[in-house]
Amino acid sequence: MNELSTVGNFEELSEDEYLNVDGGLVITGTAVAAGVGCLAGGVTVGYAIGTVIESVME
Repeated sequence: MNELSTVGNFEELSEDEYLNVDGGLVITGTAVAAGVGCLAGGVTVGYAIGTVIESVME
């Protein structure tokens, strides 16, 4: 990753720049994956609870 690319307000950081960040917000691929996993887990739990309630109400 020798060349930096910028998309809108987002900028790809080199490893050295990443380690020297002072302030601001850095979102990594790992953080995005964790957020998607939490959302999917919440949807799954909500669906399971809804299914149980529906079967009890019948």
